[in-house]
Amino acid sequence: MQHYLLFQVGNSRQRIYQCQYALLQYLAIYNLKPPSDIGILLYTESPSEFEAYTSFFPAFLMHQTPITPRATILQQALQEHPGNILYCDTDVYPIKSLTSLFHTIEKGKPFLLLKQWQKEPSLVKTLLDEYEKKIRGRKTLAEKETLFQLAVVGVNLGHKPLLEKAASLIHTPVTDTSFEQVESWAFQEAFEKGNTSWSSFATYQTSTAFKELLPVFFQRNAEESIPNLVKLVHHLDAQQIQEEEERYHQQAFYKKWMDKFTGKGWSIERYKKRF
Repeated sequence: MQHYLLFQVGNSRQRIYQCQYALLQYLAIYNLKPPSDIGILLYTESPSEFEAYTSFFPAFLMHQTPITPRATILQQALQEHPGNILYCDTDVYPIKSLTSLFHTIEKGKPFLLLKQWQKEPSLVKTLLDEYEKKIRGRKTLAEKETLFQLAVVGVNLGHKPLLEKAASLIHTPVTDTSFEQVESWAFQEAFEKGNTSWSSFATYQTSTAFKELLPVFFQRNAEESIPNLVKLVHHLDAQQIQEEEERYHQQAFYKKWMDKFTGKGWSIERYKKRF
C-alpha cells in the first residue's frame, strides 16, 4: 500500500518556506533517495513554488486548494489517494525514517502527535460548559493539566469514522474560541489518545527567531539546486535554534541586558552568516 506525507500550505509565504524546509530535511534523512513507497501530497495555492522538488520524490502530487480544516483535507486525500497518510503541520519536520510509523498505521493504529499549548481560560470554560460537563460527564478540560494542539495525524481508510467524528465535533457550538483551538480539541476527542513523544518529528512552533531566519535562508539561496539546499540545511537546525532561544528568554532580565551590552548575548544574526 502506498504511503503519503501530506502538507497543507495554502499561499502563505511563511508556510511555503516552512514546507520547503520540511521537504529538505526529509530528503536529508534519506540522502536524497527517499523510499519508493512514500510519496508527497501537497495542497497549495502556489504549486509553482515546489516544481523544483518534484523529481526528487517517487511521487509528488499537488492539488491547488486553499487551506481547509484538517479533518476535511484528510478525508479528501484518502478518497483521492487511498493509502496510509501522515499529515504534518508546516512547522513540523521529520528527523528519522518514517517507514516503521507508516507500517504501524497500515496495521490499523492511528497516529496523533500533539504540541503543548498554553491553557487558555476561555477555551477551557467554553468546552467545559458546552461539551465535557454537559454531554460526557467525565473529567473536564479544566481539570486536565495541559492542553495540546495538533502537529501530526496518521490515518488510512480504516480510520474514516475517527475523521468523521472529528469533523462533526468541529461544528460543536462554542464561543470566544478560535477555530484552530476547537479543531485540535475535536481531534483529541475523536482519537481519544494522542502521542506527545517526539521521536520521529521535531517542531519549531515557539521559535520566532527561526521563523525569521527561514525567509533569509531561502532568499539568499534562491538559485541553489535542491541537492545543495539539502547540504545547507545542516547549518540550519531548527531544534537547536529553538532550544537556544528558549534558554535565552529564560534568563533573568539583567543577565540578558548585560550579555547584550557586552556583545555576548544570543542572537539569530550569527546564523545568518552561515549561508
